[in-house]
Amino acid sequence: TFYPSAAWTADGATLRFHFTQDRRIKTGQDGLFHHDRRHRGATNVSTVDIARIFREHTALGDAVVMRMDVEGAEYELLRHLLAQGLLCRVNRLYLEAHAMTHPSLHRFRTLDVLLPWLLEPCGTEVFVDSSYHNAIETRYYWPVSDGACRQCPLLYAPLRGAGEGGGCP
Repeated sequence: TFYPSAAWTADGATLRFHFTQDRRIKTGQDGLFHHDRRHRGATNVSTVDIARIFREHTALGDAVVMRMDVEGAEYELLRHLLAQGLLCRVNRLYLEAHAMTHPSLHRFRTLDVLLPWLLEPCGTEVFVDSSYHNAIETRYYWPVSDGACRQCPLLYAPLRGAGEGGGCP
């Protein structure tokens, strides 16, 4: 089923979606968070409740694979699925994490590394792609308060999860 709406925590909400209008710098990193260096336009988008979609289209025992690349909205969506008791229906999660792409998301960096461990009791394999140390925008948004800890493992190395041998897949 195709939904011409943004995944969110409620049906029918309106979110502001920022995008670039310059084809030369089109990065695919459009989203809910405005970046002065990148975004030149915006539009309103309607939303669909991701938990409702899960309840209507999945059941316990289904093989559910989720690819999530939602430019920073992943934290609200994952929390919503967890609170609704639906996150454990996912057998395999491919997550592109964006905690370092906007200052308002920095507080979620530890979730990026704890998620494989958190979902291990569910048997969920979690693949986290953060690209924190090779994304150019990280240079601009890395918190100054980290000081010399730019290479600290807790900020970017996922903990062991449900992958083969207990390691992150």
